[in-house]
Amino acid sequence: CRVGHLGWIKAVAVSPDGASLATLGMDNVLGIWDASTGQELHELEGNGAVGGYRALEFSQDSSLVYAWGCLLYTSD
Repeated sequence: CRVGHLGWIKAVAVSPDGASLATLGMDNVLGIWDASTGQELHELEGNGAVGGYRALEFSQDSSLVYAWGCLLYTSD
């Protein structure tokens, strides 16, 4: 089990409630992190399409992560 990205991080978003961070790396991995502890909560390995994104954003209730309008992660 690895923790973190292999290589550069190209996008970071902070959730509106300040509790989480989302990162997207050149390794095609989306990471969800606890903002207060730095602990990785979730890791989603994508295909080449995920790696093509350059921006992330959380939904207003902090439960969803989008990249250019495409849903990448849901906490439910």
